[in-house]
Amino acid sequence: MPRRDRLGLAVVLITALSVAPVVGREIQVVGGGFVAGPIVNPADAGRESGFDVAAGVTELGDTQAPAVFEAVEAGDWQTVIRLLETLGEGEQAVLIRDSSGMLRPLSTLKAQVLADLPAEGRRTFRMMYRPVAAKLLADAQIIADPGEQTLALAEVVERYGLCAAAADAAQQLGDLHFEGGRFNESVRYYTFASSHADGDPDDPQLIAKRLHALARAGDWAGFDTLADYARFRRGGASVRIGGETVTVNALIDALGGDRAAGPAVPQQADRPLGFPRGDYPSIEIQTLDPSVWQIVQQSMMNQRVALSADDMTRPVALAADGRLYTLALGQLTAHAPDTGEPLWSVGNAEESARQVANWAHQLAMSGIHQSLSVEGDTLLAIAHDPQQMDMARLSAYDKASGAVRWSTQQIAELMQVGFLGQTATRSRTTYAVGKDRNGNRLTLYALGLDDGAVEWSVPLGEAKPDPNWRQVIGLNPSIAVGERYVFVLTNNGALIAVDPVRREVAWAMCYGILPASNPNTGQVNSVSPGGVAVQDGVVFSKDGRDDRLIAIRAGDAVVQWTVQVDPGATLVHCDSRHAYLLGEELVAYDLTTGERVWWTAHHGRAGRAPVFTADHALIAGPHRMCRIDLTTGKVDGYREDVPTGSRGSEVIRLGRGIAVVGGDRLTIYDTPPDE
Repeated sequence: MPRRDRLGLAVVLITALSVAPVVGREIQVVGGGFVAGPIVNPADAGRESGFDVAAGVTELGDTQAPAVFEAVEAGDWQTVIRLLETLGEGEQAVLIRDSSGMLRPLSTLKAQVLADLPAEGRRTFRMMYRPVAAKLLADAQIIADPGEQTLALAEVVERYGLCAAAADAAQQLGDLHFEGGRFNESVRYYTFASSHADGDPDDPQLIAKRLHALARAGDWAGFDTLADYARFRRGGASVRIGGETVTVNALIDALGGDRAAGPAVPQQADRPLGFPRGDYPSIEIQTLDPSVWQIVQQSMMNQRVALSADDMTRPVALAADGRLYTLALGQLTAHAPDTGEPLWSVGNAEESARQVANWAHQLAMSGIHQSLSVEGDTLLAIAHDPQQMDMARLSAYDKASGAVRWSTQQIAELMQVGFLGQTATRSRTTYAVGKDRNGNRLTLYALGLDDGAVEWSVPLGEAKPDPNWRQVIGLNPSIAVGERYVFVLTNNGALIAVDPVRREVAWAMCYGILPASNPNTGQVNSVSPGGVAVQDGVVFSKDGRDDRLIAIRAGDAVVQWTVQVDPGATLVHCDSRHAYLLGEELVAYDLTTGERVWWTAHHGRAGRAPVFTADHALIAGPHRMCRIDLTTGKVDGYREDVPTGSRGSEVIRLGRGIAVVGGDRLTIYDTPPDE
């Protein structure tokens, strides 16, 4: 057998570059590896290429890869290893396309070739790099900063993974990720250390660490497999965990007792979701003065654009710590939910309303960007600047008083950046997607939650103009933060995974998008919101201009399945069982297989974001409000006298009930729990 054949996956990667991506059938399960997968080719009839990833795509012939494979054929392992070192240097941002349509760093090829080296090649690698790897490990162990130490240890594992030092570095990385609450990453590094040629799979202390990480990650299938092995091989051995000495058997029993509690995932609600009944509404909160709404309405009529006054004035809202917060036309207000009285308010909605006439057409094309999120004692708001309505600013407010802590309007390097979509925060770092004012280039920014300072940024790429309208339509990205990557769905043809440690694109998926409406109609169709979520190491994605729900293994970007869905549907929620899409109906899809489990259209056409608990969803559709059992999909309560508008309303969960978000007001209903 030729040596090249023994390199398996790496060779498949090379030869697959000439294979066009294929369109998946309704459900296509991919077994793993760089194989032809269900990614839609942007060149397919009826679709458009919507996004160019910033790093671009390079032909392998323009890299050192051909020389690598010539040396492989010749069995010249020293040359192979030297060339691989060159291949990885300075080319981290270079992406290559595999046969599934994924864009991956060129360094992926290097890692795969190393993993598939025969015994002779592995011995050569160790002789060449053992001293270098040992020195890097020693230097990493004396670094005090956990973030910098993680980077240094990761370099040992990734660059010198065949050396003994990599096994020690991997175990220390597992410890760091465990302490940081990133349990799946901890499992990954502990497993690497255990399975390494210089590791010891029967080391009781390492077994104990793996068991602990698997339990904390909620991976009970993996836990059971390892527990059976551990009982047989080292059950009576003593280990040190949490300052105490116990046997492996005792540890397994103790960790197994936590199984019923499941992984440490915060629950969305701590009481049953009751259905509104009795006299209501109990409270109505006017989020804008009626005169402001009239100013906007007149502007929309005069401009004759496909944007209603409700679209422009509809608030976003959230409830936190006994208060209700609303944001409408740049005016942020905190309300007492028991009375609806404003506690504080910042911003001037009337000033924004008077600018609408000048910007109505552009807002109809680009979309309205406003969002609210809360992190600790800080409110984060994205809202249009009344002085420059083409710019949406990101600002942080004190949750108690409404005092402005910082705004991108005052940060020099962000003054010409408009922010889109929703923010996401992890470990005091806020992630947000920004767009250059004079272009369509998108960038992921990591900002300090306390001061808004730019910690780092990664260019994502450029959104392409819609060919029918010659400008970008409805660009509204979504962000989800996983254990290893930050995921950005552009809602315009790309899902991009960014490594926040290395501060680069880890992988990306580009696909064809459905075209917008024909300009001869005089109106552009509104683009449905996109949705991206991470659950149990899998990222689920639904683009607002695509007709597929896609499940991708987050760590290595292997597509698990795709399923054809309503193009106008939005991914609104994921739990441990299902992904939920809301469109013409609410549909639950099995997370493992992609099979449709149940669906219901009882809420009426469309609708906006429902409220979810562990057991139920409450939807305020245009025809009726209904409560749906998430296990069966059956409606177990509905009302037809809740005014929700022609397209339905968002629902917010409060301590005492729910709030239905209307065009210029919130209506609060008491929802006593069912007995």
